[in-house]
Amino acid sequence: MTDTENDITLKAADYAVFGVMLGISAIVGIYFAIKDRNAKGDVENYLLGGRKISWLASGFSSSLSFLSAVSVLGIPAEMMYYGGGYCMLIFSILLCNAISAEMILPIYYKLGLSSAYEYLGLRFGPVVRTIATTIYILQTITYTGVMMFAPALVLNAVAGFSLWGAVLSIGAVCILYTTLI
Repeated sequence: MTDTENDITLKAADYAVFGVMLGISAIVGIYFAIKDRNAKGDVENYLLGGRKISWLASGFSSSLSFLSAVSVLGIPAEMMYYGGGYCMLIFSILLCNAISAEMILPIYYKLGLSSAYEYLGLRFGPVVRTIATTIYILQTITYTGVMMFAPALVLNAVAGFSLWGAVLSIGAVCILYTTLI
């Protein structure tokens, strides 16, 4: 193969598909923001669904919140290079989630708490709560950067899409989607 055969350039249709995908994501966010605008807008309703979410929906939401482009790209590569040992991590996560659901979540529910940080504040005081929250925010900012960079890097390597164009367009839709809710 020559270098020209390996060069992949995006056509107008490719950009259209990418734009439609981002547009649909934005429309879904706008639709639910408008639909739920008159709903009770307190923290409990936003974070906990008014405490009326079924265990199945809550479980799926919690599980899927840990999936990202990094997982989709990284887990198959991990399995290919290092074998099936990664499955042990999956089983340990399931075991830890089951233990947490049976031992820790009932405590939060009885106390009417919505996060571990509220519990830290009650148990150890506001300084520990602030430190833990700050560490979590820094970790989340770092991880979010990696989550946005990974698919942009793939789009760049596979399709020649502008690296920063992908990061900015995905980021813009995510920011729009998040701020509307």
